[in-house]
Amino acid sequence: MFHQLKSTFVLVLFLRLFLESRAALDICIKCSCQGNRINCSSRNLTSVPRPIPPNIEYLNLTFNHINEIKPGTFQNLPNLTTLYLNNNDIKELKAGSFQNLPSLGGLYLHENNISEIHVEAFQKLPNLVDLYLNNNDIKELKAGSFQNLPSLRTLTTYSNHINEIKPGTFQNLPNLRYLVSHKNDIKEIHAGAFQNLPSLREILLYDNDIKELKAGSFENLPNLRVLVLHENDIKEIHAGAFQNLPRLDAIYLHYNDIKELKAGSFQNLPSLTTLVLAYNDIRKIESGAFQNLPSLTDLDLKNNTGMMCGCYLPALVNYTKTTFNRKVTVRGQCQADVGNNQTKSIPILEYSECKSWTNSFVFYLIFNSTLKKFNEYKSSGVNISRAIEHELSNLTGTFEVAYCGSENNSGVFTINCTVSLIFTKDQIFKQVSETFKTSQTLRDLGLQQGNTELFDEMAVW
Repeated sequence: MFHQLKSTFVLVLFLRLFLESRAALDICIKCSCQGNRINCSSRNLTSVPRPIPPNIEYLNLTFNHINEIKPGTFQNLPNLTTLYLNNNDIKELKAGSFQNLPSLGGLYLHENNISEIHVEAFQKLPNLVDLYLNNNDIKELKAGSFQNLPSLRTLTTYSNHINEIKPGTFQNLPNLRYLVSHKNDIKEIHAGAFQNLPSLREILLYDNDIKELKAGSFENLPNLRVLVLHENDIKEIHAGAFQNLPRLDAIYLHYNDIKELKAGSFQNLPSLTTLVLAYNDIRKIESGAFQNLPSLTDLDLKNNTGMMCGCYLPALVNYTKTTFNRKVTVRGQCQADVGNNQTKSIPILEYSECKSWTNSFVFYLIFNSTLKKFNEYKSSGVNISRAIEHELSNLTGTFEVAYCGSENNSGVFTINCTVSLIFTKDQIFKQVSETFKTSQTLRDLGLQQGNTELFDEMAVW
């Protein structure tokens, strides 16, 4: 029995070696073979030569006329690390085109005629690091096209005809670092298109046809450093387009068609140093357009020829210097009114008509006491004022709170706020409201969401 098993094992081993050598012999007639590397480049091949030796590590099939990858073409190749298929005539990637290649690290499919990528074209590729799909004819990236590629770091889809990026296009790519998709026809980025990408560092989307940046276009990307969006057709940036991007260092938005920067366009970007908005058509910058940008050092607004001068940008520079001890370089010119319907172009920071760098706002707090008479609480009115001031001291600006008395068991407090010109009344109002909602100290004093109302001046009067 033992001898019979031994003979069977030897036979199987011999057969395997025979098939491997036969496969190697067949493919090596057409291609150049050296050890576990096979080079089939520029051999006028119209299909992938078969069989492929199972011990192969490197396969180069570039510059041929291969027009189809049949499912299962590359299977049982456990050692294959690099596969070059660029510069062929491949038309589509079907489900199962590349599957069960446990060692594959680089897959190069650029410069083909690929127009469609089916879901599950890439399956069970646990070590794939680089995937190149640029310079093809891809018009759509379906949700799930690149799912479950846990090691993927670089994905290039530039120079195609992709027209939108949908939610779920890039999912379950925990190590993706570089997403390169410039020179397409992208018109729209849906909210949530870039999600669950914790390692993403650079997004290149320049030279597309993007029309606007909606709220949530770029959010929850903890390691994003560089965002390149120049040479699009962006006309509007909505508040919240950039959210929860704690390491974002640079945004490039030059050569677009932006006409106005609204409040909240760029806010809460703690690492942003460089913001390029040159060569747009920006005419107006609202107060609050740039908020909480403590690291900003370079703001480029060159060649926005219709932009009128104002106090906001000088105030931003002053605020950043006094608050964060950081110099901001603002590049560009603005139009100063010199009378008689005439304007003069001057450097943005040379505008000297600003009398103050601050704004003053007043809010009113009504405290509906649960006591029978608010006067029983009157002795604490001043103490409550000081407590409110203390809780608001962590916010932007200077706050003074005064107790104004009571009527019908309700206490009235005024909240006077002095802030930099760069902040709007609505922004400060939201901050104050949030403090009253979340402060445990104020809740302990009886000021709770159910018995307090906060108003601005207009609502009171």
